[in-house]
Amino acid sequence: MTNRGVLNLFVSLTSLDGNIRGVKVAYAVMINCKNLKAVVDSLRAGLKDYDAELAKINLMYCKRDNGEPVHKNNRYIFNDDVIELYTAAITELDEKYKTELAEYEKLLDEECTVSIHKIKLESVPEDISISQMNLLSGIILEEQ
Repeated sequence: MTNRGVLNLFVSLTSLDGNIRGVKVAYAVMINCKNLKAVVDSLRAGLKDYDAELAKINLMYCKRDNGEPVHKNNRYIFNDDVIELYTAAITELDEKYKTELAEYEKLLDEECTVSIHKIKLESVPEDISISQMNLLSGIILEEQ
């Protein structure tokens, strides 16, 4: 699996956000998130300053409700009237960290060894949605 695959699987599993039932599924998600987070953290280590500035930009332009940032699916929500300003700030930030971002992109395409705890399809709850199944697909054992 590439580092990009690890990152995508981590994002998928963390976006489930506790909305899935079943002890085997929950255990697999928990173990995999723990294993994948170590890889994701090491990948992002060279982008700490970028991430800190990105967080400030997100907080500066995000929608607020009673002074608190508004999130949906672990992402900030932005009003249409600030999108141009937000995009310009992100473009400027990306330019400032151009070298670091290029190195990060190269890292994402490298192969990575990480332990993935897989579960059988029959362990997945029957009332799961298509989007949830899609998010779990990377940890489901494929039947031969």
